[in-house]
Amino acid sequence: MAKDFDDERKAEFLKKLATCGNLQVACRALSVSTVTIHRARKYDGAFAEAYDEAMLAAHWTWEAEAVRRGVEGIEKPIYYKGELVDTIKEYSDQLLIFLLKGAFPERYRERVDIKQTDKLQAEVEITWHNPEPPSDSK
Repeated sequence: MAKDFDDERKAEFLKKLATCGNLQVACRALSVSTVTIHRARKYDGAFAEAYDEAMLAAHWTWEAEAVRRGVEGIEKPIYYKGELVDTIKEYSDQLLIFLLKGAFPERYRERVDIKQTDKLQAEVEITWHNPEPPSDSK
């Protein structure tokens, strides 16, 4: 392991990783090789655990941003002749779809069933599931 990758540099790396969630970007920011990080994870259990926590923190940040864009929307500027004249709120349907599929895969995923009928032929059935809203009755 690189001798200059001490506890202070590890902490700096983990802080960057928690904000960007990308190994390459975090390594570049601190001039550390990915090999150094992989070795540190392999031989330093505390660092490996902190690495996983930093990645989880980044993922939570991404999810919060996806919810904001899909549910709350973002203000997009409208310009006329180079001047800002208004804004319009835009929502990301695609992000919302991904969030729903992740949260409720049994309800919102595409279903593909493949059954082999013999050695030369396969039967493929694709079912698009359009779920009913949950009922309030018990």
